Amino acid sequence: MARRRDFIRDIDNTKDTLMLVVRIIDLWFVQTKDKYEQAEMIIMDENIHVLIRKKELKTWKSTLKENNTYMTHNFKIINNKGQYKICLHPYKLIFNDVTVVIEKDLPNIPLKAYDFINFVDICGGTYGRDLGQAVTCTLWDDLCLQLVNYLREAGGMKTMVIMLI
Repeated sequence: MARRRDFIRDIDNTKDTLMLVVRIIDLWFVQTKDKYEQAEMIIMDENIHVLIRKKELKTWKSTLKENNTYMTHNFKIINNKGQYKICLHPYKLIFNDVTVVIEKDLPNIPLKAYDFINFVDICGGTYGRDLGQAVTCTLWDDLCLQLVNYLREAGGMKTMVIMLI
C-alpha cells in the first residue's frame, strides 16, 4: 500500500514522519559565519523554508535543482524563529543525513505560488501577519536606487505597496 502524502500546510510539529511531494521554487547557497557553505531553499505545495547544513550539503548539492519536483521524508521540523523569515510558515525544515529525497515528475505542482494580501487590508494596516505592519526586504543594484529616489521624491507617504515577482 502506498504511503499517504502529507501537505506543508499540515506541518505542526506533532508528527515525526511526514512524506511531502514538493517543487523547489528557489535554491541558493550561503556562506555561514564559520566559513562553511550551506544550502537554503523554498519548497512548495505551499511555501516553506528548508536548510541543508554543511555536512549534508555534499549529498544534496548536485541532486537538487530549482523547478524540479521531489518526494521527501525523514527531515527535521523546527520553529521558524530567528532574525529573519524567508517564509511565513511557522516551521522550517532541515534536511539531515537520514533525509530521503527522490526526484519525481509531478507536473500538477505549479512553478510558482503567490500569497497576495488584500489591498484594502494593506492600506488599512490590518493584514495581521506575523511580520507586523512593516515588511523588511533587501533590494540590490538598480532596484534599491529606484526605491530610494522614489521615497525622496514622495515625501511623507503613509502607505506604499511594492510587488516583487
